[in-house]
Amino acid sequence: MQGFKSFVIGLCKNAPIVLGVSSVIILATVYSMQYLGDFEPCKLCYAQRYPYFIILVLSLLSFLTHGKIRTIILFLIFLSLLTTISYAIYHVGVEQKWFESSCSSSLKISSSLEDLLAKIDSAPRVPCDESNLSIIGLSLAAWNAIISTLLALYTLFCVIRLLVPVNKWS
Repeated sequence: MQGFKSFVIGLCKNAPIVLGVSSVIILATVYSMQYLGDFEPCKLCYAQRYPYFIILVLSLLSFLTHGKIRTIILFLIFLSLLTTISYAIYHVGVEQKWFESSCSSSLKISSSLEDLLAKIDSAPRVPCDESNLSIIGLSLAAWNAIISTLLALYTLFCVIRLLVPVNKWS
């Protein structure tokens, strides 16, 4: 039991490092795909990135804190992960045509040339309802939902562990 307690303590003690490094890896991957791989992101792709910047800042901030403040920071990271999970699930729904989005690729043909040109000009450059890349049958939005969910569960576990110390476990 002592080995398990040590493992859990170490797992959660290093949570800011794990979450910060995970954010760096995710952001480096998507920006590499965008600028080196020429994969242009849509509006929802961009929205899924923002929480990772917040997680990165909060992870760095957590090194300056301890105790309850660190627990609060981890909880804020958890909320940031829930945000990116929500965007990712919505994005998957848009890709699967479960939800409508303002950045979808549907373009209704109009009877007026001016109206048609206005619709073309206002259409999104990269539609949200088309996946640029599929890995093992899942879009990048689906992968983001999966990875973010795993990170969120890890973070929630660490928050609970910090609120209920291991020595109170039976």
